[in-house]
Amino acid sequence: MKESTSSEAAVIRSGEAAAIRHHTGVQTILVRAPNWIGDQILAYPFFYFLRKKYPKAHITSVCVPWVADLQFRSCVDEVVVFNQLGSKSALKKFLALRRFSRSICQNVDLAISLPNSFSSAYLLFSARAKVRRGFCDESTFSEARFLFLNDRVSWNKFGDGVHRAQAYLNLIPGGADSLRPASEFWAKLPENELDPIEPGELESFDVNQNWQNWQNRLPDASAVEVLGGLRKPMVDPVGEDQSYFVVAPGATAESRRWPEENFIELIQMLHAETGAKAVLVGGASEAGLCDRIVRKCGPALAIDYAAQTSLVPLFSIFKKADFAVCNESGLAHLAALSGTFVQIICGAASPKRTQPLGPGLVQVAINPVDCWPCEKNHCEQAPGLKIQCLMGIRPEAVATQLLVKLKKCREQKAFLQFNGASST
Repeated sequence: MKESTSSEAAVIRSGEAAAIRHHTGVQTILVRAPNWIGDQILAYPFFYFLRKKYPKAHITSVCVPWVADLQFRSCVDEVVVFNQLGSKSALKKFLALRRFSRSICQNVDLAISLPNSFSSAYLLFSARAKVRRGFCDESTFSEARFLFLNDRVSWNKFGDGVHRAQAYLNLIPGGADSLRPASEFWAKLPENELDPIEPGELESFDVNQNWQNWQNRLPDASAVEVLGGLRKPMVDPVGEDQSYFVVAPGATAESRRWPEENFIELIQMLHAETGAKAVLVGGASEAGLCDRIVRKCGPALAIDYAAQTSLVPLFSIFKKADFAVCNESGLAHLAALSGTFVQIICGAASPKRTQPLGPGLVQVAINPVDCWPCEKNHCEQAPGLKIQCLMGIRPEAVATQLLVKLKKCREQKAFLQFNGASST
């Protein structure tokens, strides 16, 4: 983009911005992608419809290292990874972000920030994008983002209280009114097997098209710890003919981690009913947790696969599983995207805002106590009342709920296959 400090140039840029807001002349787009695994997966409808709206534009996605492998290559032309500095100096971080943003691309017509952070808005501004779009309410002046965004979307109207995937769709210029809602993006099996499949934009997620060379990719050295990858090639955790289900017992926040003894009890119940082994998955920080659960369950019931590979190869492990049991975590979103049946154990999170979406069935177990959903990472209740939203969810209730839905799901798929219909 040609630099100028004259008032004439400012007027020209204003005219260009007006044209871009009317969806003409958009040739280059910069997207600041989400920082969290689950949020990145929920952003797939956004990237899909952004590409559909601007088929000829050059779209660049800027992301942090631990979600680099999850950028949707069918929807973007370029992925730029921002290795955030570990410095405690705010000034050094600010200057590094400024240098980075000015080096990534030139002549950006439209830039969209999916995260609601100050730094993400500043990146758009520093990259000299003509139109800088993101959530912001001037009445709150939250983190001064309003200084860097010139195409502001009201968070109170279009972001707060709606599902995260829909909030992202609301950031596409022109609004989401003309787009299929996020809740209807994936085709769904009907509740009644005699009814047809509920049509969606897509029936399944194409992992090969979106995550190129995913089978052989290993995490970047800077992201190994976050991803939980150990630079090992992926191997199937069980034999070809052995059925299994996946258990992801970890979560970043304590308010989303179901007690490990509950997972042990649940695995024992599910193995007794299905005969399938549990495959425990998670990152490096969850290796100890998975190891303890597997040791207490025994090798006949459970296999430890924590920290054995990077995120993307886990997609195949989820897809081949009979079902998955997860806390409300990034891996729950990956499981849902694979199309397998996912049982979520939900603590402080709000399913209305962050429930995983995907082509498979997602079922959520909740215990709606008075303070739920607080959506906080740490429970602020008195010691005797800590995380009652999780503690009140009993393993036997989850097992019953899961097995009933699993039976229904198998009946539906069998009926569809018998009648030659496609299913996810």
